[in-house]
Amino acid sequence: SLLQAIDHPFSLTIGDAIAELQEIIQDLNGANKNGRTPLRGVAVSLAGVIDSTKREVVLSRYWRLEHYALAAELNKLCDMSPPLVLVENNARLSAWGEKCNGLARESRDFIVLSIHGAGERGSTRTEIGLGSGIVLDGRLFTGKNGGAGELDRFFTKWLLTHYPEGSIPSSLTEMREEQLRDFAADLGSNFSHIINYLAPEKLLVNFNEEPPSPLFVKWLREAIHANLQPPGDQDFPVEMSLRGVESLLDGGIHRLRQLYFAPSNHLLQQVQQALKRR
Repeated sequence: SLLQAIDHPFSLTIGDAIAELQEIIQDLNGANKNGRTPLRGVAVSLAGVIDSTKREVVLSRYWRLEHYALAAELNKLCDMSPPLVLVENNARLSAWGEKCNGLARESRDFIVLSIHGAGERGSTRTEIGLGSGIVLDGRLFTGKNGGAGELDRFFTKWLLTHYPEGSIPSSLTEMREEQLRDFAADLGSNFSHIINYLAPEKLLVNFNEEPPSPLFVKWLREAIHANLQPPGDQDFPVEMSLRGVESLLDGGIHRLRQLYFAPSNHLLQQVQQALKRR
């Protein structure tokens, strides 16, 4: 269960984010000195191609990172050796959170479309972000080097052609109704190809730091249904998740447990490596 939530300002650089995370960890461990267990691990999610096995940021345009060993930096923040560290893509963690404690608890094959916006807390994000998480046969699908689910500029083609460079909205709320409908139609048409290919049970739309838009989901659903194979499949569920960041937190906690306490013995391997370094 969630014991404490800390609302922290958005970081401008990954260095700032790590420094701010260090302050949070020190504060938490300081508050835990009265007989409570110190912080044992950290789960970090971010946009981009994330190799969760190597715990490396392969590519993140938002953070301007390429082949960045994030886990190595995070390891320095915890006093224990080795710390429990998870580095994962934010849309994938949202998908896993829906699987473990959300709208997809009973589903084995589904996709989450994650829409990232500026929200209402003064984010430094300059434009709308899109990502997706894929769960197949009950397992989170990451692909080679963590590239599965990353939506390239093909999925923002409408945005690029309808807004001059540098003027893409930071939130759906900045669009007029006609623009919102056209964007949903373009995105739904493109996303229907993924649905036709993978044949999931459902699509969930998650709004991360973005106010939920039932109207956007309605138009997205209509566009997807119009392009499904076989044609006219109106029964395919396109559902709106209202859990937002909560699904991401659930996914991070469950993935951290799965990574270190499942029969894979990943934690044992980490301990053995730490002993060899001594």
